[in-house]
Amino acid sequence: YATNMKPNSGYFTVNLKNVYLREGGGDSAKFSEADGPVHAIDVDASVYRSAGSHGHIVDSGTTMTYVDKKVGAALKVKWEEIAGMKYTTDEMSLTEEQLNSLPTVLFQFEASKDGENSSFGGEVTGLAGGIDVSSPKDVIVAMPASHYMSYDNEKGVYKSGLYLDKRSGSTLGANLMMGHDVVFDVENGRIGWAESDCDYFDVMGFTPPGSDGREGPNGSMDDDEAEVTDDALRDRPTSPSGVGPSVDAADDVVCPTTGCKMGVLAVVAVVVTLFIVYRRRYGRDRPDRRGIEAVPTTDDDLELYEEESGKDGYSDDIEQAPSQVKSPNMDQENDASYEQELGEASRDDPSHND
Repeated sequence: YATNMKPNSGYFTVNLKNVYLREGGGDSAKFSEADGPVHAIDVDASVYRSAGSHGHIVDSGTTMTYVDKKVGAALKVKWEEIAGMKYTTDEMSLTEEQLNSLPTVLFQFEASKDGENSSFGGEVTGLAGGIDVSSPKDVIVAMPASHYMSYDNEKGVYKSGLYLDKRSGSTLGANLMMGHDVVFDVENGRIGWAESDCDYFDVMGFTPPGSDGREGPNGSMDDDEAEVTDDALRDRPTSPSGVGPSVDAADDVVCPTTGCKMGVLAVVAVVVTLFIVYRRRYGRDRPDRRGIEAVPTTDDDLELYEEESGKDGYSDDIEQAPSQVKSPNMDQENDASYEQELGEASRDDPSHND
């Protein structure tokens, strides 16, 4: 078990004490004389501790592994020295022999503070006794090239999923957990690691070059064991249609960490709240189709219109000719003229008197 350095933070943060590279590859953290030499990267202990507030977290929701840039710079130098090639996260073509010869990365985590690891007697796979005699009960997790090199079955190329330039702290993702049973022990504030016989590539349904023989960290299976595994895979229950994420969705992780997801939810909540407030405050004063805000007409406006209509020179038609503008005395002049014509007609025709 590795200790969770920040049990109340919502993350599983490990104390990353050392990173090693083993020549010649190998899947297991078990040390033997047949393995190649192991080299610690050139990083002072203070660099591991200065990983910022983020620290080094173990996150199953992150597909790849991202190492703090200060640690990653030293890891890259040592990796290139052992592999004899440039380290890159670009696509590359590798033969089976080349893949298997790439260095295995070994991560050393501080042991849990409850002393549980001391209960294991003898040499135990996954403990640091064979590499760090000063901290023999620390946890060692192996990450072989077949785990940090992702294979594209369609293109037939590999691409590293071990990124060495994270700005602050490290996120140790699912590709580090491959080939392991991992226990996130919330109650006891620790993370348990055990190498497993689970073959990831059997589960995925294909075996990339360099992974022949169905080899797991604890050794290869013979033909009888492989046949039993195939039968179990065929007979295992399948998920209902539409339930659970697809492989493509799992590979396309936009917001992997819990903190990121909570941040997105907070932003969405703020946007929705602002929209509701805006609608309640300004939703009633909507503009008309011409984009001009409609202004209601009141009785006072009508009275003002009638008063304005009686002023000299007023006309609704601004193009009206001056001769057509109605004089204020025009009505009186028309009435007088009409009475004069009526009087003359009466004198000429007595019948009009009625």
